[in-house]
Amino acid sequence: KNPVKVNAVRAGFAAAFPLTALEVVAYDIPSGVSDQPWGEAETRQGALNRAENCLGAHCLGHGGAMPDFAVGVEGGVAECSLSSLHPGTPGLDSCTECFAFLAVMRSP
Repeated sequence: KNPVKVNAVRAGFAAAFPLTALEVVAYDIPSGVSDQPWGEAETRQGALNRAENCLGAHCLGHGGAMPDFAVGVEGGVAECSLSSLHPGTPGLDSCTECFAFLAVMRSP
């Protein structure tokens, strides 16, 4: 129930559906990946796992009722190299970047 993630999802859906009253329900769902995912593949998998598990948690907590959407948000890190973008600038051979994946599932 990370408030930053919840507020980002709320803001995104409010922008996408400005005339719709929204109910955002947050669940404390494990991602099934490392505590700090490394690389795009692991981070993407964590977001997908969270979305799928949120869908299941909502159904369990609401008598089988499906939500309109289930969202998983996962932050990750990876090594990067900026030297190709800024040739001649020292210290850019190796860096670490952070990013997030969002998986949005729509109920059938």
